Amino acid sequence: YGGGNRSCIIVALSMADEERREAVTPCIDAWIDAFRVIARDAGADEVAAKNVALDAVATLEGALVIAAASGQTHAFERAISALAARLTTP
Repeated sequence: YGGGNRSCIIVALSMADEERREAVTPCIDAWIDAFRVIARDAGADEVAAKNVALDAVATLEGALVIAAASGQTHAFERAISALAARLTTP
């Protein structure tokens, strides 16, 4: 994501027509599932792992939107810095 300087293709495609939105869903699901596995392997139960994975993706995507709208990458930098701890603390 260029340190928060590049827009997220998932956001752009999710605002497009229905066919493109449907194509994005597996990408988001795979991203969430990868984070879920990391959290579960770090000791979180399945429900907590899924929740932290959803929160992590939402935080990263939200930070990219903030960066795109403001031209400031601070929110994205914070999200990336906190990501490992967030996923590996049960």
